[in-house]
Amino acid sequence: MSGPGRKKGPKPEKHVKSGWKGIKLKDLQNLGERIKAGFKWIHQPRDYQVEAIRAQLSRRDILIHAGTGSGKTACVAGPYALAETKGLVTLMVSPLIALQEEQINEFNLKSIAVNSISGGCTSANMKKIVEGEYPIVIISPEMLLSKCFINGVLRKAEMGRRLLSVVIDEAHVISHWGNGFRKMYARLGILRALLPKGTPFMAMSATLGARVRNDVLTKLQYDEKDYININLGNDRANVSLVVRAIQHPMNTYRDLDFLVPKTAKVPNDVKKSFVYADSVVTGTEIEQRLYENAPKAFREQGIIRPYSAAFSSEHRAQLMSLFKSGVVRILICTDAAGMGCNIPDIDIVVQWKLPSSISSFVQRAGRAARGHGRTGLAVLLVEKSAYEADLSGLSDETAISATKSKSKGVRQSSTYPKATKDYAIMHGVLRGSYGGQSDANCLNADVYLDRNSLDEGLYSLVQTGQCRRAVLQSVYRNEKPHPTVPCCDLCCPDLLNQTR
Repeated sequence: MSGPGRKKGPKPEKHVKSGWKGIKLKDLQNLGERIKAGFKWIHQPRDYQVEAIRAQLSRRDILIHAGTGSGKTACVAGPYALAETKGLVTLMVSPLIALQEEQINEFNLKSIAVNSISGGCTSANMKKIVEGEYPIVIISPEMLLSKCFINGVLRKAEMGRRLLSVVIDEAHVISHWGNGFRKMYARLGILRALLPKGTPFMAMSATLGARVRNDVLTKLQYDEKDYININLGNDRANVSLVVRAIQHPMNTYRDLDFLVPKTAKVPNDVKKSFVYADSVVTGTEIEQRLYENAPKAFREQGIIRPYSAAFSSEHRAQLMSLFKSGVVRILICTDAAGMGCNIPDIDIVVQWKLPSSISSFVQRAGRAARGHGRTGLAVLLVEKSAYEADLSGLSDETAISATKSKSKGVRQSSTYPKATKDYAIMHGVLRGSYGGQSDANCLNADVYLDRNSLDEGLYSLVQTGQCRRAVLQSVYRNEKPHPTVPCCDLCCPDLLNQTR
């Protein structure tokens, strides 16, 4: 997203003395043209971006559900195209330091990420924030709700008078992480009591299924009768989907051999790929496997590299730079590269083993083919045990009790009745096996989808005999998809040939 930098306009003394009261709707006519002119854009902002910007300026809460690469960043920066907003501040909650640093580069406005790289809650940083030096302040929920930041920034009267809005990026993590290792996400609603009454909140995500959406609204204390709901859906029409079982012993990682073609002679013969593994150890083992079948020169050139939060921020930045430039061809990632990375030319995204939810896969798949005119492939390789979960007896009444497990959680197939071998075969456990003799869709029917389960219907996505996009359409209430590439492995079984 490009913008004007910090531009000249009316002095902000009015805001500082009386507090920001917003702009009346009658004074926001031709807003798209005004944003285009203020930022010197070639094109006007999209209709939904204008709607979100108008809502912030008129002090309304907003919930945005829009796919990766749809331009949500412009909704945050957009208000600052208007001269009336000079001296105001937007607090933007962002979960990861790597993502925060990426977002600073996206905003062509003076902004700061309050994290360890910038020095954190130093007196100097907090003074500049309160004085309105930074239009956009990017911060984690832990730092935002820290005693230091509350006393040094949020409780300052001048800050209250400057505050334009609070933005929660990647808002789905409020539900996914708020009850676990990032409990401060579940407490963000406290801000309603700390900030001036009427401060608008804008929550944004590419993955808001029914359960997660309701959780976000509740924890952020939205008035469900008075907020702007923008739902563009999250279908990536230019990305094909493949879901299949891991056919070889998992500790061999042979099912990933397709990433380095046997015919590859030079690094550019290897498609640019993200591989997601939820363990640092697994990532290292995958790296070793891929190098085993690659020319020796590939290892010497370092074209396959692990990437995780275990590395220093400097090392991660260097790796990401090498990946963007094409020197590194395959990056084996954890969630440290799962959010916000705007790399236009990733050809393939692979999720190794079941993630925690459908949303986790959709978020990661959204890294593929973000550049204009590009096409991509998103692959979910799952344990065979995912086909041993018998969904045939589930209904709205039974699904809740069937998916509860205090010790193992929803990812474990043992939380469902164990299926027979014939059931597993019927639901696709052999599809994608080497030789292609079992690629036929034996089911040709849907399976029960529990949209409100903790995994959001992940096992249904794996076992369905219907179009996989149709499952995602149901989960996220997307419009009917119109893919511009082969849709999925069920609609186009030939896609399986690209994954073996």
